[in-house]
Amino acid sequence: IVKNSWGTTWGMSGYILMAQHVGATGICGINMMSSYPVAGAVAAAPSNDAHYEDPKPSGCQSDELSVQVEGLAGDFCSPYCSASQACPTDLPDGTTATPECVLETQGSSSPTNCALICNPATNDGCPQNASCKPISGIGVCTYDD
Repeated sequence: IVKNSWGTTWGMSGYILMAQHVGATGICGINMMSSYPVAGAVAAAPSNDAHYEDPKPSGCQSDELSVQVEGLAGDFCSPYCSASQACPTDLPDGTTATPECVLETQGSSSPTNCALICNPATNDGCPQNASCKPISGIGVCTYDD
């Protein structure tokens, strides 16, 4: 199962089925630029209650992972999500990016974590000290190191 970057009106509610292990580059070159979050250690929760915060220096909340998306600079705290558990909407002050359940941990076949989705053309909507990084036709807010 692959999440597309064109939204839920394309494919199977925004996903497609694609065969695995088909040549070095994969079907349509999918193996050439795939991305998934790399989870880090979860530290103590920060003093504010908003999700999607900078994991440095205070760490993430107990229902989040410190995530760095392969191919993107920076990191962020990523809440857990699933088909039955929506992404939290308590955003850092001033944030207008949209929380979406779009990240898959390595080995998963469906999204397991949330990210703040933004428009890389305008580079706005991300929390303070974060910026919108383009990947696969969308943007993801990450905190710059």
